[in-house]
Amino acid sequence: LGILMENSDGNIRTLNDFNQEEKQKVSSAIIRYVSLKLDAEPSEIINKLIINRYILKNELVGSELHDLKEFSYLLNSCGRSHNGSLGIAIAMGDRRIAYKKAREQLIEYKKSLSQALSWIHKENKIQLKEHIQFFFGEEVISETIIGTIASMLMFSKGDIIDKSKPIFGCAKRKEENVYKISGRAHESIVKKGVNLSEAIREALNLSNLDALGGRSSASCGYKSPS
Repeated sequence: LGILMENSDGNIRTLNDFNQEEKQKVSSAIIRYVSLKLDAEPSEIINKLIINRYILKNELVGSELHDLKEFSYLLNSCGRSHNGSLGIAIAMGDRRIAYKKAREQLIEYKKSLSQALSWIHKENKIQLKEHIQFFFGEEVISETIIGTIASMLMFSKGDIIDKSKPIFGCAKRKEENVYKISGRAHESIVKKGVNLSEAIREALNLSNLDALGGRSSASCGYKSPS
């Protein structure tokens, strides 16, 4: 492609270091490669690979705060790790103590996701039924990340799950007799008419459970007493 891989300091260049022409070369090469491998139209590949990025110009390039997607991921990890106050402090401008702590807990958050996925794989925790598949978080996966794990499983590579069936994860809230159930469906079956939001509401209605549920066709969730 004729793109330099190192800068003048000898460091590996990242996408943020590329100029517009270099980015265009890389994206065009990826589209051609994927199109040939999948025997798909380039327009289909573009819709999957090319996205809008929203940049905060006053934030440090390469930091978790420069790209709004990464920023939101950092804030989300604060909330899911029961450290919502850190996220609020960062959103209000704290770039020292709160930001440092948030970056540290982000590492732990990612580690907890990795450990949860590894546990599911090694212990074969996915249970298959005729129309769905599910897993219990037990003492390993907390209710704050059960939905995230379900999403990661649904869009992971390999054959640990059947993408033709929705997957549901169940986890108990600490020190409460409340369970959170999160469901995810692959876009391939959503296009065929699967709607998890409608399904979960119908299930709650038939079960006479006093709980709110719903979200979208591809994902759903609800909390219910044990």
